[in-house]
Amino acid sequence: MNENICLLELENLRTELQKLDAEFIRLLSERQRIACEIGAIKQRSGISFEQPEIWNKHCLERRKLAVASCVHPDLVSQVFECIHRFSIDIQQHTTTDE
Repeated sequence: MNENICLLELENLRTELQKLDAEFIRLLSERQRIACEIGAIKQRSGISFEQPEIWNKHCLERRKLAVASCVHPDLVSQVFECIHRFSIDIQQHTTTDE
């Protein structure tokens, strides 16, 4: 295959990845907004910010979805663990800073 064609293909694929990354960031922003709302509700209601039973259930569901979507479940677990930790931090700091 011609090197120029390969480079063009790579450029097109990278452009697709950039679009997906932008959408992923938009979704993270929406998720962050919702996490703030959840934090405010938890604080008003006296509910613990960390709820391991709910988290564990969601982890299992996400791993199953990952397998069904042909994505490595460990990748999904690690990504959502990071997102979850950050969401808990957002919930705690949003409610104390307001």
